Amino acid sequence: MSERVLGHLHLRAVVIKECYFKSEYCGWTSLGDNEENWKLSNNKTLVKFPGHFAYIGDSFKAKLEGPLLPWKPFHQSVGLCLRFNYLMPTQSKSTLKIFLREPNREELVLVWQLVGNHGEKWSAAQVAWSGAKGIQVIFEGQGFVDKKINVAIDDVIITTENCPLRPYFAEPGFKCSDDKFTCNNGECVKKNLLCDSDFACKDGSDEDNCECPSSMFNCKEGGCLLATSVCDGTNDCSNEDDEKNCRNRCSSRYQCVDGSCISWSKTCTQTAFCRDGTNTPSVCGSANAI
Repeated sequence: MSERVLGHLHLRAVVIKECYFKSEYCGWTSLGDNEENWKLSNNKTLVKFPGHFAYIGDSFKAKLEGPLLPWKPFHQSVGLCLRFNYLMPTQSKSTLKIFLREPNREELVLVWQLVGNHGEKWSAAQVAWSGAKGIQVIFEGQGFVDKKINVAIDDVIITTENCPLRPYFAEPGFKCSDDKFTCNNGECVKKNLLCDSDFACKDGSDEDNCECPSSMFNCKEGGCLLATSVCDGTNDCSNEDDEKNCRNRCSSRYQCVDGSCISWSKTCTQTAFCRDGTNTPSVCGSANAI
């Protein structure tokens, strides 16, 4: 029996629900205690984060509950995918969760969750589920810092397709493998990236509680800096101590990384004349030079 190609079939995902929070909640309902609800932002609300989005800007918990999703029989076989952007910029235990409310079931089903700091840039997320009839999608956010954006979401789109979980560590109960370091926000990074003075975790937790080598500057609240980053006019430490005591330069003397001054004759010696031991800079050629 011979075979021949009669044509090609292209399937496109269908958008069944979307919201960009331009001026309304698009049928979503904000539910919180004591009028503590999700708020809408516009280009003038927050200078640091311009745009239209929904956010929690204080220390409280609130839900953003969607309407019943429209349903057709083919949804059951192809599934549904929720895509959105999220922002979690505070150094706190802020949380963002996604629940599904299924028909004839009282308990909400947790399908996606993040906690902690995830940087000051928007990130993309997605999660899929089987296309059962009568599903409701619920966002739950909780803030722990007042007068700041704790959690924000935008560009919510639900389509008829399957999609992989994003980010990978947003799966409820997810744990990093034994050969990886677990960041405070749930990310996984290689253990050889710990305490290398470079942030591998978005929340910087891979550089917490690290001892700095003598050739580097130790920030009081954690973290190590290269000597070239001290007194360079840029605040690299969280409490800005790398730019303190910089007004009185050492003039004709050598300046140690900790800010103290010694004569050039005391550099390149085995004796640590600098309190932090930084009197043997790279120009000496060797830490043992005399």
